[in-house]
Amino acid sequence: MTEGPELFDALSCEVAQHRLTMLAEEGGLRAARSAGSAFVSGNSSVASAIFNREGLMIAQTRTGLQHVSALRSMMPEILRDYPVSGMRDGDVFLCNDQFRGGIHPTDLGSFRPIFWRGEVAFFSAILMIVADMGGISSGGLPATATEVFQEGLVVPPVRLYDAGVLNPSVMALLLGNSRVPDKLRTDVDALVGAGAIVGQRLIEMVDRYGLGELSAIIARLFDHTEAIVRSGLAAIPDGEYVGSYLAEDDGVGPAPSYEVRVRIAIQGSDCTVDFTGSSVQAPGAINSSISQSLSCVTFALRCYLSAEIEMNEGFYRAFTTVFPLGSVVNPVFPAACNLRFSIGQAMVDAIHGALRPIFPNRSVAPSSSIGSINVNGATPGLETQWAMLDVLFGPSGGRPGADANDGLPFQMIGGSSYMTIEAYESLFPIIYEKFGLLPDSSGPGEWRGGAGVQKQMRFLEDAVVTLRAVDRTKLHPLGAEGGDPGRGGGWVHNPGQPDEKRLPPKLTNYSVKAGDVMNGSMSGGGGYGPPLRRDPERVASDVRAGFVTPAGAAADYGVVVSPAGAVDLAATQELRSKRHDA
Repeated sequence: MTEGPELFDALSCEVAQHRLTMLAEEGGLRAARSAGSAFVSGNSSVASAIFNREGLMIAQTRTGLQHVSALRSMMPEILRDYPVSGMRDGDVFLCNDQFRGGIHPTDLGSFRPIFWRGEVAFFSAILMIVADMGGISSGGLPATATEVFQEGLVVPPVRLYDAGVLNPSVMALLLGNSRVPDKLRTDVDALVGAGAIVGQRLIEMVDRYGLGELSAIIARLFDHTEAIVRSGLAAIPDGEYVGSYLAEDDGVGPAPSYEVRVRIAIQGSDCTVDFTGSSVQAPGAINSSISQSLSCVTFALRCYLSAEIEMNEGFYRAFTTVFPLGSVVNPVFPAACNLRFSIGQAMVDAIHGALRPIFPNRSVAPSSSIGSINVNGATPGLETQWAMLDVLFGPSGGRPGADANDGLPFQMIGGSSYMTIEAYESLFPIIYEKFGLLPDSSGPGEWRGGAGVQKQMRFLEDAVVTLRAVDRTKLHPLGAEGGDPGRGGGWVHNPGQPDEKRLPPKLTNYSVKAGDVMNGSMSGGGGYGPPLRRDPERVASDVRAGFVTPAGAAADYGVVVSPAGAVDLAATQELRSKRHDA
């Protein structure tokens, strides 16, 4: 009977962990559903977390993977400026400073102390991309920014609510820097309200468990998570593993590319992830703030560890990171960072490259990146501007034994989704003429990369657009283990018209007229394994589905597909034989 209490203790911890995680999830969902930003309300990619009194992370949402470490990095900055001893019930703090744990100005974090019996017991924290915080282009995402001031209003830790009373001066300052103040006000209210709901649920949980018992359970959860992570690290042979990946130019400076280098040192259950040797910070906005860089490492390591790991402070105890100051993975003030996925995904793929030799069955070819189009204009007869953000998610690369998912977000953006085009059309003066997959964009391989996505919109009014094909439109996602790179990506103004113009991947405040058309696409993911090893029937299936054209099937895979969509075996064998002989 001695196992009884131990089993009960383990079950109690498991139940508590899931309940805490669900509280964080509820905060993120409530913020999304209340948001004024159409992109957030239709996408629901909101990061939400719970911290203890000391600012240690207890639980967080499973979505918003690119934000997994930002709230944890901002929390100590809140406590540095506002000690717990001076906080009051009903306080709410904001922060977006990318040099104090933030990501970039439009990603705004809200922090609320949760009181129990007159003392701070926990914090709820929620982060989402808000409608507009100023800057030189709509949405605070200027593709060619060279400093943070061009990206929007920088908010260091500041108290928005004092004992439940709004500070109107702080709110006025925020709204006075926004092109769409009504939507921004709704976004901020959504953050505040969702934090209050999480606080209410936490108090109910404390009332049930008691603060002492719940705190003891949380401490055991930290230890349990650390033990799982260390067990996974200990299974990796001791040694040093190195990898690198190139990000393309920043759209501003003369450098054609920037390199991310990583050295992963494993000794027993200890792990150090060191990015020494990476390129110095870019003059443009591709730099990754330190919290975003930590998120990338966190995500990449989790790909090789147990899927059962819950994200809490115990995870971070098990490894050490080195992000050289003044580099693309840890830029110094006042660097611009809104294109940070360029470097961030390069970090992820560099880690994959380093660990691929020892995890051949869990590897993945490099993924595509992300693109966005910010549009703003003034509707005739109205004093306020309208502004919208739409996103194109690049897909992942192929992996051993499976093709990548077509048109779906690449790994690190896994919690995101597309807002329906009908919703955009009902809210803004645009019409979508295309939304689908880009044929022959998949990286050819025995297991092909995901097909890239394309969107085409027609503007019903004059507008100004900012275009951000963040990366991998010039240096396409590489293949792995003999696979070929993905293809495609970029922007075309008025495609198929006499004035057709291919635009730079990164372009800020470009004017379009009513009736103009903009086509945007993201490249496909890299292929895995030699393309000539791909099953011809799979190639024919891709042709029938429209992922691959008949010409692409022959050129990339050596497979001849008939007009009816069937494999011509004799012609295929002859073509592949010639390729092998060559």
